[in-house]
Amino acid sequence: MAAGWLVYAMVFSQPAHAQAGFPTDEVLRTGMTGIRAAVIDHHTLITHRRLPVAMARSFANNVGNAVSSIRSTTSLPADSRSALAPLLDTIETSAKAIGGGGDSIRQMDALFALTKALETYGRTFDHPDWKPIQER
Repeated sequence: MAAGWLVYAMVFSQPAHAQAGFPTDEVLRTGMTGIRAAVIDHHTLITHRRLPVAMARSFANNVGNAVSSIRSTTSLPADSRSALAPLLDTIETSAKAIGGGGDSIRQMDALFALTKALETYGRTFDHPDWKPIQER
């Protein structure tokens, strides 16, 4: 019985945005969808340690440009921007690590961090039709 109350307390003590999700705008949805597509396109090459340096750099540039565009042009409210900022930081840092090339273990670690950030985005933001990376 006590465990039931604990679950009840955990679910209903969360702020409203945690249940409904932070709002998104077209800029954010387009940017995050593009980042997701880039991760899917490069995932196998990274995990199989076959990502050519030129492709790694291109991936990092494309993801970095998407993050910059989101940061500079989104019209999200302040609380949504605050929740988004650490995710964008992780995505950008991870993309740079992947783009650095050379160290495939570091690239895989960065890929997993980037994927986790995308999963967190999908759980915390109201992005219609968002799918996890595994659902290609």
